[in-house]
Amino acid sequence: MLCDSRRLLTVGIPAAAILAASSLCAWEWPRLPRLRLPLPRLGAGAGAAAAAAGGGSEEKWPGRPFGVEEVHARQRDGSGLNVRVKQEIIVNNRVKQHDVAAGRPASRGGSDGAAFRVAVVLEENSSVVLPSGAEVVDATLCDESGLKISVKQEVQYQCASGNTSVYALRELYAPPKWFRMSSLEITYKLASAPTTEPSRQRPPGVTVLAQIGNTSMDRWADLMHCMSQVSLAMRAEGHGFSVFLTFQENISSKEMRGFELDARRAFGSGAVRSIRVQNRGADIGPYLRQLQVLSGQSPRAVEILNVPEDSPFVRSQRLRGPEAFDTFLKVHSKSDRSHRRRWLRDLCGDVEKVRHVYSQFKRSKSLGMVGASAQVVQYPQVTGRYQVWGHTDIDAMKRTWKMMQPCVPFDIPMRVARIIAGSFYWARPDAVMYQIILHSTEKLIESMPSGYKTRSTGQTSHALERLMPTMAVAVCGLDVVSVDELGSSG
Repeated sequence: MLCDSRRLLTVGIPAAAILAASSLCAWEWPRLPRLRLPLPRLGAGAGAAAAAAGGGSEEKWPGRPFGVEEVHARQRDGSGLNVRVKQEIIVNNRVKQHDVAAGRPASRGGSDGAAFRVAVVLEENSSVVLPSGAEVVDATLCDESGLKISVKQEVQYQCASGNTSVYALRELYAPPKWFRMSSLEITYKLASAPTTEPSRQRPPGVTVLAQIGNTSMDRWADLMHCMSQVSLAMRAEGHGFSVFLTFQENISSKEMRGFELDARRAFGSGAVRSIRVQNRGADIGPYLRQLQVLSGQSPRAVEILNVPEDSPFVRSQRLRGPEAFDTFLKVHSKSDRSHRRRWLRDLCGDVEKVRHVYSQFKRSKSLGMVGASAQVVQYPQVTGRYQVWGHTDIDAMKRTWKMMQPCVPFDIPMRVARIIAGSFYWARPDAVMYQIILHSTEKLIESMPSGYKTRSTGQTSHALERLMPTMAVAVCGLDVVSVDELGSSG
């Protein structure tokens, strides 16, 4: 099951008319500074544990966006809302019936080919959740004097991300200073019900996702030892094992083939796949490409890079990843030898360590990500001599969130923010591979500079190092812990 887009709820929006007490969930207000990221009702995960440990008086979340049908029902009942719904029934591209208050908005078109076009008017500082499958026809910001600015592209992009929450907040759309925003009007239509296939159950086992940025044999030997221990552990469990390698474009095909052959000899040719990717975003850019391919996408930019050099007339082929199992292990060819070996030793140093982590994922459905010992760092903690929550990195988190969710504000209690330092970790696929991230992969990678510079900060890749574990908690309701904390989480 992918992360539920309905978890992306807002806090801190001064829309008192929308805030019905019956729809709110209990929370204890944090005493730490706050970023702006929508935080949902958390399950029995780390976020809930953080709340329980926080102390202080219990309060309610100020609100969440109502669904269109709920807004329409309250509108008929005369409830005071600052979101209005009006509906038109379209037959053969003509308005057949105009409905403002009678009946609830029909969710889908009928068998006679009719479609329903719905206009939702949000006063400033209000929000709404559009139905799944809504096709946004138009979206405009409205001025008090009647002027309009189109934000159709932003709202369409938002809905395509899998989260159909939309907020009428001036700060999200940045209209000119002279524009006195009064409302956001969204028109969408629904025809026949969409056919959605249930997500396929992944078979039990481990898929290792390794990002190779350097062909040093010393680094490769460390990664091979890790993968060998995972392979042996899965053989003992009777579960599956596969390896997915990414090589940056500056690595020659000859070197790629040598490493790939090495892995295939060890694990079997059917268990190993590799692709060449752009040299962007250190290990994070290649990792996003791996997630794309595993989700069934075949990025054109990567297809072109994977045309064999000795076959210049061969057309690019659709990329195919290895069989993806229900647990991921992300590792990469980190340059710092001591850190690389310590983290690999913690996560996959021997068969027993692998089986211990793997068994925890099987026992606890709330376990989302597991980092090396002491490498899961919550705000405002630091790791070693590095400041992992500097202003530049927090600003990068805001910018990166805006790329993925242009119509949803960024608001989260900072105690929920996490980073897995070094980006070596185990993960449940649902914690890292879902539509909000996948939909924006091209835009995210395009924003990453080419090459890699040590000690750099504030880039999209750094933001995703923080956002991915933070979203695993805040969006997916999962636990993100270090391997030395596993004893208390099962």
